[in-house]
This record gives sequence, structure tokens and C-alpha cells, in this order.
Amino acid sequence: MQKKWEVELQTLKNNNARLTAALQESTSNVDEWKKQLHAYKEECSSLKSQISEGKSGTRPDTKTEIQELKARTGSLQQENSQKDMEMSLLKDQLNELKMAKQESETRRERIKMLESEQTSLQDKIQMLEEQLQLLQKPHQEALDLQDELGKQLLKATALNEQIMNVLSKT
Repeated sequence: MQKKWEVELQTLKNNNARLTAALQESTSNVDEWKKQLHAYKEECSSLKSQISEGKSGTRPDTKTEIQELKARTGSLQQENSQKDMEMSLLKDQLNELKMAKQESETRRERIKMLESEQTSLQDKIQMLEEQLQLLQKPHQEALDLQDELGKQLLKATALNEQIMNVLSKT
């Protein structure tokens, strides 16, 4: 039974280590994507300002540049939306990992508690076995005395019969 708990504890430790590593990786990915998102937003803002400058006509040959910038802005906004969805998914995964880690911790505590309880019960069993042996010893001694008394009574009876036989012959 204890071996089973040890295997379960080791499995939980392995799962906990794996979940912790995944959690750290997810956290670093989220941080990296936040940085990328910030860079994309800055680039998008820059492109918007360039577009507004192009609309005001301050730069020559801006029509083509404006179209390119609009296309790039649309692309960046789409990437931004995708990154937002990815971040949302990662946050959900992160929450799941946190819950799994918490469940793992709860199980580990339960195993420790059960192991402690098992040790306590084993100690009680040992103590009760010792008490049983102590209680059985006087009982066994009484049985031995009763057996010896029975033998002595048989001898006394046999001796009494011999005496009676001798007395009856005289």
C-alpha cells in the first residue's frame, strides 16, 4: 500500500514538474507576444500617422505609398487580432495548468496525510499486538497450571486407589 502511495507521489511530482515547466514556457511566450503586440501597435500607429500625412498631400507620390501602408496596416491589425486570440488561448491554458498544479498539490497533501495516518495505524497495531501478547501470557500460564493440577490430581487418585487396595487386602 505504501509502495502504491510512493508511486502516486512520484507521478504527481513528475506531473507537477512538467506542469511547472509548461507554465513557465507559457508565461514567457505571453510576455514575448505582449512585446510583439506592443511593437505592432507602435508600427500601426506610425503607419496611421504616415497615412494621415499622405492624405494631407505633404509628400509626393503618396497614393501608392498610402495603399501599401493601408495594406500593411490591415495585415498588422489582422496579426494583432490573431495574437490577441492566441494570448487568450494561452491565458486559458495557463489557468488550466494552475488548476492542475493546485490539484496536484492537494493530492500530494492528501497522500502525506494518508501516509501519516497509515504510520499511526501501524503503530497502534503493533501496540495492540504487544498488549495481546501480554494478556495471553497469564492466560497461558493459568492453562499450564490447570493442566499440571489435573496431572497431580490423577496421580493423587491413582495413589489413593493403591492405598485403598493395600488397606482392603489387610
